[in-house]
Amino acid sequence: MVKLKRFQVTKSSQNLEEHARMSEEPFALPVEQGNGVMTTHHASTNTLKSEENGVNSRKTSSAGRFIILAPTQSKESSLNDESHNQPQDHILPLNQRTVKFNVADLKENSLDYEGTIGSDHNNTVNLKSLRNFKTLERPPIMDYYRNTVDPNKPMSVRPSMAQLINGQDEMEGGPNDPLLCEARRKSNESNSGASKPRKKFGWIEGVFFRCILNIFGVMLYLRVSWVAGQAGIIFGTGVVLLASLVTTITALSTCAICTNGDVKGGGAYFLISRSLGPEFGGSIGIIFSFANAVSAAMYVVGFSETVRDILVSHELKIIDGGLNDVRIIGLITCALLMCIVFIGTGFESKMQMGLLVILTLSIINYFIGIFLRVPGEKALKGVTGLSMATMWENMLPNFKDQNFFSVFSIYFPAATKNRRMLKGHGIMAGANVSGDLTNPSQAIPLGTLSAIFGTTIVYILTIWSTGSTCLREADGINVPLYQQNASSGITGYIQPECAANGTCPYGLMNYFQIMELTSVWGPLITAGIFAATLSSALASLVSAPKIFQAVSKDRLFPYINHFGKGSGKGDEPRKAYLLGFVIAMVMILIGELNAIAPIISNFFLASYALINYACFDNSMAQSPGFRPSFKYYNMWISLMGALLCVVVMFIVSWVTALVTFVCFAGLYLFLIYRKPDVNWGSSGAAHSYKTALKGMIKLSETVDHVKNYRPQILVLSGNPHSRPSLIDFASNISKGSSLLVLGNVMAPTSLNSKTQNLTDYNLRLTDWCKQRHIKCFVSSFPSKSLRQGAHNLTQICGLGKLRPDIVLMGFKANWSSTPDNLQEINEYFGIVLDSFESNMGVCILRNAASGFDFSDMMEKLNMGDHDRLKISEKVVTVSEGMSKEESFDVVETTAANSIETEDESKLTERTPSYLDINDIDDEDVDEDEDNTSQSSTPSHKDPESNHSSKVHFDNEETFEEHHSTLNHLSINEKYGGIIRRKSTRRPTAAQKELLTSINRFKNKIKQPIIDVWWLFDDGGLTLLIPYLLSIPKSYLENAKLRVFTVSASSGGIEQMQRGMAGLLKKFRIDVSNLHVINDITRKPQHHTMERFNKLIEPFRCSLSENSPEGMISDAELAAQKDKTNRQLRTAELLHEHSKDADLICITLPVPRKNMVSSALYLAWLDTMTANLPPTLCIRGNQSSVLTYYS
Repeated sequence: MVKLKRFQVTKSSQNLEEHARMSEEPFALPVEQGNGVMTTHHASTNTLKSEENGVNSRKTSSAGRFIILAPTQSKESSLNDESHNQPQDHILPLNQRTVKFNVADLKENSLDYEGTIGSDHNNTVNLKSLRNFKTLERPPIMDYYRNTVDPNKPMSVRPSMAQLINGQDEMEGGPNDPLLCEARRKSNESNSGASKPRKKFGWIEGVFFRCILNIFGVMLYLRVSWVAGQAGIIFGTGVVLLASLVTTITALSTCAICTNGDVKGGGAYFLISRSLGPEFGGSIGIIFSFANAVSAAMYVVGFSETVRDILVSHELKIIDGGLNDVRIIGLITCALLMCIVFIGTGFESKMQMGLLVILTLSIINYFIGIFLRVPGEKALKGVTGLSMATMWENMLPNFKDQNFFSVFSIYFPAATKNRRMLKGHGIMAGANVSGDLTNPSQAIPLGTLSAIFGTTIVYILTIWSTGSTCLREADGINVPLYQQNASSGITGYIQPECAANGTCPYGLMNYFQIMELTSVWGPLITAGIFAATLSSALASLVSAPKIFQAVSKDRLFPYINHFGKGSGKGDEPRKAYLLGFVIAMVMILIGELNAIAPIISNFFLASYALINYACFDNSMAQSPGFRPSFKYYNMWISLMGALLCVVVMFIVSWVTALVTFVCFAGLYLFLIYRKPDVNWGSSGAAHSYKTALKGMIKLSETVDHVKNYRPQILVLSGNPHSRPSLIDFASNISKGSSLLVLGNVMAPTSLNSKTQNLTDYNLRLTDWCKQRHIKCFVSSFPSKSLRQGAHNLTQICGLGKLRPDIVLMGFKANWSSTPDNLQEINEYFGIVLDSFESNMGVCILRNAASGFDFSDMMEKLNMGDHDRLKISEKVVTVSEGMSKEESFDVVETTAANSIETEDESKLTERTPSYLDINDIDDEDVDEDEDNTSQSSTPSHKDPESNHSSKVHFDNEETFEEHHSTLNHLSINEKYGGIIRRKSTRRPTAAQKELLTSINRFKNKIKQPIIDVWWLFDDGGLTLLIPYLLSIPKSYLENAKLRVFTVSASSGGIEQMQRGMAGLLKKFRIDVSNLHVINDITRKPQHHTMERFNKLIEPFRCSLSENSPEGMISDAELAAQKDKTNRQLRTAELLHEHSKDADLICITLPVPRKNMVSSALYLAWLDTMTANLPPTLCIRGNQSSVLTYYS
């Protein structure tokens, strides 16, 4: 037994303010609680009536379904445990309103319940109000899953994990909420007031009627009888069913796509672009909108020709009774239709309803007429009335100059001899105005499929009725005679004499006005033709601008963005209307559209093919996000539909099919080149993930082979924006064909509350690398120690076989200036040891005197977007003096430049613009080169700058974009959404000079030279990396390789040289010179020894257990005497032979663990690489990376 229960729903006044705007439609949501309570929420506030009743303010719904009570007393009250146990009719607290319902309870033991009213399906079930529960968590509501801005709805933001963990309570998405993306924040500011919602249509008015009007074209009145005459009733039915099969499959694919989420304006363009990506969608969007505009002109021309023919039949004319009359009538008609369109889609929809009434009456008029008696004059034209004999006469085909496929090619695009009318695109009439539908995901499937089913029935009935009421041939002179000879077995109508030579003027195959002949009243059929043409023209004039508006809004093509702006409350594309009107008028002036009609037909078919392929591709990608609520589709049927559309394109005209492919390919390649900054979650991205996953799994199952070796590099770069030259050098090695990871070690202070900030920081750095055309991954890792952080990066970076096997970092040039802080030196030295122990190769790059860290200079010269590329965390930093070449993060913030107390407007005034180092052309840098103090290749003899500093943790600063995504950052950067904007001024002389240093490893060098000092075998990495730097896509492209090696004695030089030459030849590596050094064991010169001793003097200590780690003891120096002399002698040889090289690659010494101190090791490297061109010290992991086997 169903029992009525009464309960109340309370809502705090504060929450009522947050949800002030509610949906017009009531919405009910049953919620079953754990204790067996079944409750229902209704959201409707537009039908409330207000009245005063005693203490409480009383509002009653117009339907009488619920009552809202609000207190008016000033007395304070609060909820406590005792008040919850009181009856529901107790006096309400001041801050609450109560909604009382009477509903049918489906459970016996139901209890009263308190909850919260949401708005527009955003109903929340908060047990006795979330505020009373004192929780920051929120139940699921629709606003949390929106990725577009709807100004008609209040903004709600899901609490972040950082807020839940740290207890931050700024939950609401106000205009300045940092949790909001820039677009949503601006929307809140500009749409603070309630806006009047636009009128939208349901599935009947918006889709069903539109599709009916477009599918019932001139084809129904003028060509269906011809199809019955040529193909016969049976094959004519097959033609109709085949065309309906193509459109039905396309409709099923459309239904699957449009029920996989919200559908916005743009119709076929929106469906294809959101499924296959902007390249496919943008290409078909332009083609489809143009096809709709031209088809509108074709419909108008068809209408004008019909009017012209009627005038001529009454001996009337405007000018010449020919093409000029058609143009004048067409221009006037198009102007009138455009006036209707400009009034608005509401008025246009009403006009369509009037035309639909005329169309329906004309069809009813015809079907009634076939049952009436045939007058004599109609009998002379071949009309027999309903007759079994006539039906059997026309049952089988009788093709004349045609075949089944040619008849189909005429029927499907509905092209007549004198006027070409597109029938097939009628199935997209509803989808094209998807932005004007109340619920597109429901309206498009229901309306489109119903229209296809209904019109297919009517077309088949017309085939059978015309084939049963009229003969194929008639001369208009004699009444057709039916012959029945039982003896000879010959039965049927006698063919007139004109049938033999094809000169009969009447009959199914010759006279196109059969429906008018057999109808009750002929002029009503003419009115139906007018209604069909005008309704189709009206629909096309609306569809083309709306599709073009959607394309323009997405900013895929240049110079058309202003067409995306709408006008009025309905967001009408007035500018696009004018453009479509101009195109239609130009086409009408051409007048003869027979040549262009097949191309337009193929444009529509191409869009159908892509819709079917989009459904197939999304299903094949097996993305969890493809969950259409419409289940009656199959991926293989969609693929068959796509192939059928392509086949039909070639059946209609293979020439125009090729033209269509060329047009589409041109637009597609342009968008590929342009690379639109959009991310719609297309099936291409799903396929990329699936393909990458399969490739990773397959790669992990493959045994490594030396022939397939690629250097996979982990660059300890810190903030890439601070060291662009180090990143450029690494990119010259990987070239996008091998793994490149940029590692950034950061301090973990307060990181738990900034997790999202760190994630966004990685995204910003990735975006910066993309702008610099560097294909890499960025990994920022929090660690209290630089060495531990670097070690962790070497362990966790990568996946499967895609793991770094080489660590690249800059040389610590200022190590000798910090003798009091050995921790930095030990950390740096420890990274080298840990990398070797992890079986990884190590590369250390020294960039002459320029170093790598240009952050301070860029800030001084206002170059680079520093604000956006800093992390609002305390990070491991090294100031300018400590290391300009250090390969870990440098982000220095002081109280002087802190922006915590400044608002955005003041900061914008202080730094109005910046020079983007990624947007400067080489011509800008090379221009006025004589006025700069530095050439494109810095001098190798400049002294190095060493400054003193120490590792410290900076004060925390807050970055203004906490929760933006990479996509929003790119958009903001382009359209001024960030605090600082890019400067459009030409760079100054100082900026050009700095740009030259920054882009040292980016600008190509003419006739470069690479010296390779392959002193000791490390598996071939010392030779492989110079070779990779000499091949194309490198700043040292086509460089000459000069190889240097050593010989133990002078007597083995010739033998060593022959052996090395043979090895290089087997490796297939061309070298210009090969040198064998035999005096590397010679004692270094006195001045070299003195300079080395002076360098290590601050780090000398006596042998003691209390000596700091990293210091050089006398015993250690004595034990490593021979190795030290060898490094010093190597330094002399480098200065002697490689001073003119553009890059030096030399084998990196391996430090013996617990035997070589950090200070001594860095002293070796410093002495070897000082005052030289850029020098790369390389050491492989003693595994072969080269082979001469095939």
